Amino acid sequence: MGNPFEDPYDEDGLPRQAAKKKWAPAKDPSADPFAQPGMPQPGVQQHYPVVSQQGGLQPVSAAGKNKVLAAVFALFLGQFGIHNFYLGNRERGIGQLVLFGATFVPIIHLVSVPVLVVWVTVEFILILLDVGSYNTKGPS
Repeated sequence: MGNPFEDPYDEDGLPRQAAKKKWAPAKDPSADPFAQPGMPQPGVQQHYPVVSQQGGLQPVSAAGKNKVLAAVFALFLGQFGIHNFYLGNRERGIGQLVLFGATFVPIIHLVSVPVLVVWVTVEFILILLDVGSYNTKGPS
């Protein structure tokens, strides 16, 4: 169909098929011809969360995190749980976000505000002392 004046239909009235392209080898000769997109490839480092035998996500260690930054997050953004997300304690962070949301409910805020203040204050102290899951130095 290189000629623009050629009839686009064949003798049976069906559209002419374009010439099929020949198969060309992969551009990278070392590429795996059986590789599937989105699947792990041998020799390539994958970045997936660690899944335990029980099927749940393993908590990320707080080791190697900046203690001062975590303490600043706890002091100024503690009600949102930002320090817990930073230290890898996702469930606690979500809990603090939910509790913060409860402070907007008229009757519940009488309980949720003091609980949140105490919770964040205790975590701020634990971060400064490097205790438990707030230990930023790693195993001793």
